[in-house]
Amino acid sequence: MISDRYNFNEFVDVVIDNTPEQVRILAIEESDEVRHRRKSHRNVRGMEDSGRRYDQLLSALAYFVRHGGKPVDLDEWETDAFRRLCEAWVHRGHQRGGSLFLLDYLS
Repeated sequence: MISDRYNFNEFVDVVIDNTPEQVRILAIEESDEVRHRRKSHRNVRGMEDSGRRYDQLLSALAYFVRHGGKPVDLDEWETDAFRRLCEAWVHRGHQRGGSLFLLDYLS
């Protein structure tokens, strides 16, 4: 588990040096772990709420890398996290059409 606190920025900080495909795989694995933990902690309200949003963001990230679909309903912090990832990929030459498009969308 990359972020035990279900913190998307923490996840991005850890995976930012990976290729988009590696990040997609890590996001899927993290999402699976979050779902497993959420099932075993159903009665802990704060954990369930934060875990749900974290899982949504991980899924949006995996979808974005795979299909280029832009995430919706991001707050300022979440938008910054996606932007940091895209900028890192573009800087290292890992850009795909989607990451360049997302940078324009997030600006």
